[in-house]
Amino acid sequence: MITCGQCRGQHDTVAQVKLCYHRQGGVTTMEPPAEQAPLWGKPSVARREQSRAGQLAEINHLGLTVPAGVYALRNGEGAANNISYYIVDRPEKGKWAGKTFIKLQLSDHETKLPFQQQLAAIRRIASDPQGAMALYGHTIGRCGNCGRTLTNEESRNAGIGPVCRMKNGWD
Repeated sequence: MITCGQCRGQHDTVAQVKLCYHRQGGVTTMEPPAEQAPLWGKPSVARREQSRAGQLAEINHLGLTVPAGVYALRNGEGAANNISYYIVDRPEKGKWAGKTFIKLQLSDHETKLPFQQQLAAIRRIASDPQGAMALYGHTIGRCGNCGRTLTNEESRNAGIGPVCRMKNGWD
């Protein structure tokens, strides 16, 4: 018998504890056994958790194909601004090493985005990272990779400095 941390009752298996936890509105990162999935009290919670896990996995996978830096994307019709600016961050050390984070740049501030918006942005950036970084350089006047001011005409036209172009393999 296992004492449940959610209902404080006794359950025969770990799977039953997980089901109880989900029925009570808790969240766990472990998936229930496939044969018990229909017994979940809140299937929408389970689908949302799976969806969030899938979104995070895709964000991290696409993030490996995009160099860390700042990117610009053109917005569709009806948007408040013509261009939005995104920061792609991939820490190399610490707790979040290897994870990819996409934030919206608003002036000198960064804003966290919901997973769906992060995924939409990284998909668009991954389709043409060089073009999105160049658009940032054209509109802001700074290298999207290192942030230095683009003073050379060739660099301004490319939207990224020559060292960063070579570093990213875009030369």
